[in-house]
Amino acid sequence: MLAADHSDIEYGKNLVAVLDYMEPETPSIRVFKKRRWLRMTHHDWNGDFDISWYLAVGFREGKKRLEVVGTIRLRRPDPKESLIYTSWDELGEQVVRQREWNSRQT
Repeated sequence: MLAADHSDIEYGKNLVAVLDYMEPETPSIRVFKKRRWLRMTHHDWNGDFDISWYLAVGFREGKKRLEVVGTIRLRRPDPKESLIYTSWDELGEQVVRQREWNSRQT
């Protein structure tokens, strides 16, 4: 999570950037420190990073899939905004779509 916006108490949102990581084991904190953001090239994405505002809707169910690995400081070049809004049930779906796309391209 890169940012939180609670300016509207009923409809808070979190800015989340997805890492290019898909392994059965939990990633170490080093994976997060490397900041290898998922760059989407499937379909019409043109290499955009998977960075979205996740709305509060669906978080109660979505948090069951989350595990806190640690906390790292944000860096100046880290993403700070996105024009995309999504729901927690979509978290990680772009990694799967990108892997499927990559496997078809080789």
